[in-house]
Formats: sequence, C-alpha cells, structure tokens
Amino acid sequence: MKNVLGLISNEGKGSYASYYEREAVDFYDEIIYLDPRKIEYTIRRGENKPELKCNGRDLNNLSMAYVLSPPKGTWTLTILLFKYLMATGCPISDSFEMFRRDGIGKAYEALSSQQYCGTTCYIATSFFAGRKLVENLHADDFPLVTKPVYGQHGKGIKKVDTPQEAVQYLKKHFNRTKDFLLLEKFITYVKEWRIYVVDGNIVGSYEKSASADSFIANLHQGAKTRPSESMEDVYNFIRSHLPKQCALGIYGLDVGLSSSGDIHVIETNRCPGWKGLRGSGINFPYEANRILFKRARKFK
Repeated sequence: MKNVLGLISNEGKGSYASYYEREAVDFYDEIIYLDPRKIEYTIRRGENKPELKCNGRDLNNLSMAYVLSPPKGTWTLTILLFKYLMATGCPISDSFEMFRRDGIGKAYEALSSQQYCGTTCYIATSFFAGRKLVENLHADDFPLVTKPVYGQHGKGIKKVDTPQEAVQYLKKHFNRTKDFLLLEKFITYVKEWRIYVVDGNIVGSYEKSASADSFIANLHQGAKTRPSESMEDVYNFIRSHLPKQCALGIYGLDVGLSSSGDIHVIETNRCPGWKGLRGSGINFPYEANRILFKRARKFK
C-alpha cells in the first residue's frame, strides 16, 4: 500500500499548497488534492468508521492530510471533512481546536495566552458593548490598538489615544461589519520577530521592523526583515509558553520584546507564509513536511 498525502487546499502551479506538494515527494509516494465539495460520505449501521471517497477514490487509508488554504466558501465542509478523516484514523496537520478557531482567532489567542505571554485586551462584540468598555477604562489604559478579527495583512490596525477616538473607531467599524473587534493595550516593542513552529518544534525565525511612518511590523505594510540573532533565550521562552493547542500544526508566531523587557506573543498565524524566512536559507515547506511526516501513517 502506498503512502498518500491529501492536501485540503486550492491547487495549481504557484499556489500556496504547491510548495508543500513539491517538497512532499521526498516523503510520500503520492500527493492528492481533496476538494471538500466532492467528498462522498457513507456511515454504515454497526460500524465505527465512516467510508470516505473523493471522485470515487477511497480516502480511508490516507497517510496524512494537511489542512492549508481550503477553497473559498468551503469552511464548513472542510470542518466536516477534517472530523471524518480523523474518525478514519488519518493524522491531520492541525489540532481541531486550532483549526476551528478561525473566525474567532484573535479572541481565542487572548484567552489561551494567560501564561504571561499575552497582552491585555478587550473584546467589543457590538458598538454598544464596545462603548461601555471604553467608558470604563482609565487614562493609563490608553493608547489602544484596534485589531479586526480576520487578518487583513495589517489593515484595520490603528492606534487610538483617547476614549473619544476609540468610540469613533468603534462606530465606523460596526457600521461596516458585525464582526467583533479587539482593542489591545498598545505596547512599544524594541524588537519583533516571526518565529516558525511545526508540531511544537521551532524551525527558524527572522527579525522584522516597521517602516519609519508606521508601528506595524507587517511585511505587507512595508516592514523590513533580517536574519535573527541570539534567539535562544526567546526560543526557550516560546517553548515554555507555547499553548498546548499548538503542539500540532504549522504556525508563525509574531513575538515582540517590550521596552520594559517583557516578551509578548502578539499573534499566532495558521499556515503562515515564509517570504521573510528565505534570507536564513531555511526551506520551510521541506522542514514542515519532514516534521509532520514523523506522525504520518506509514504503510511500508
């Protein structure tokens, strides 16, 4: 029996998944794409495992499945496929808890980062609730940083210095969308890094710095990168404070060192891009495949 990897992702040359596919050939006999819209499910009375097929192909003996970037509009179907693949005994790249967090990701992170690595924040679920939150804050709680629930490559992140500015932003936000909003305590970071973690293993990192006219160290907002140096203390901190939910999966952690000397995990990104890592000479898709393959089902 062959070792087969299933990719739940958009496919095609140059796609996000294609880089993982290219490197996976060193570990798997075959790589196939799974479209959540084309899965056939059979659950038979008296049997513990479902029967899964895609375009007539049996999926019950996949060695591993990576959940990368599911086709647009298929999130609910992807969750169903994820759960049923698990029921067949197929290992999945992510833990279900971290995968299911998408949509409430930043709020989930705030709750799961209580081991002295998170940052004080407030969750505004509506304009009314957000205004009440702001009215009860003290002057030294400001400035705050606005953080939309869904990542937009740094867009929508704004520093608000006063309650009045915060209320104005909340009004603008909730006139545009019903998505809740995080208001996070503004921290001055003297250094920021992106640290890559696969199944709890730190693979590499790079240092990043915001452009002169911004406080957002996001590559899409013009941030500069360089290879990181002297990271063992930071790595040890991350190893000690990594949420248990990140023990499985592919993550990019945005980490900052504050002016007071505290380390903050700013954000956790599922299946991150690795553009800024290229200067370090690390082939991230290869390393991710190598680590994930350790827990794949092997049929020969």
